[in-house]
Amino acid sequence: MFHAGFLCLNLATLYGAVNYLRETKHRAIGGKQLPNKFEVKAHNTEPVYNSIAEDYDDRINREELMSYIWLMRKKVCKNLHGDCLEVSCGTMRNLPYISKYLRSNQIQSLTFVDPSEQMLAVGKQKFVDSDLSTKVPAQFVKGRAEDLGVLCESSNQKFDTVFETFGLCSHEDPVAALHAMADVLKPNGKIVLLEHGKGDWAMINNHLDRKAEKRAEEWGCRWNLDLDSIIEQSKLKVVQRKKYHFGTSKLYILENE
Repeated sequence: MFHAGFLCLNLATLYGAVNYLRETKHRAIGGKQLPNKFEVKAHNTEPVYNSIAEDYDDRINREELMSYIWLMRKKVCKNLHGDCLEVSCGTMRNLPYISKYLRSNQIQSLTFVDPSEQMLAVGKQKFVDSDLSTKVPAQFVKGRAEDLGVLCESSNQKFDTVFETFGLCSHEDPVAALHAMADVLKPNGKIVLLEHGKGDWAMINNHLDRKAEKRAEEWGCRWNLDLDSIIEQSKLKVVQRKKYHFGTSKLYILENE
């Protein structure tokens, strides 16, 4: 009975993972070319996200619930400390979990960055409507992750924690984006990432590859990134790496070497 229940649980998790990957915000790519025929060219995805911003949350709520994404977001926000920068914040789906750790005085300030003006506007309104707006200094910046150094140049602002959830594939050059994140870290600062891409099972990877071009057109997303390869190319120190959804979702904690 236990083994049958365990098998059903794993199959349900696999189903949820595949559906989440198929229907959510998995975004564009960048970096070095993938050595396979399913490569999707890097491109500007801002128009796509501007067009789906208003109903974005409604379209992915079910998938995130089924895939336990809410639990993974909690794990990310548990690592937030000090002055925090969220890259590719989108519609701020991390807001409920940020709130929990803000109340414990773990977070001193928040900066939210996203290249899509419409996604950022939706997220900003959610923040203003929340009880967080009176409890922590916050700023909202339209911009690309690759340009973080330029965005912070005038203020020379640095952060204790830079974090991103399911946004690495939104960057035209994810390796450059990681370098830019590292450049705006304070000494001993850390980067916390929850990302998705190729997993441990060929069956899942084949599905992602076959649907990669279609998903890139519909969602502005390349969902078959090799995450470990991107992290390796960044030359950042991997402090922690955890896998979920049969390896298609990964949580990384990174530091400057």
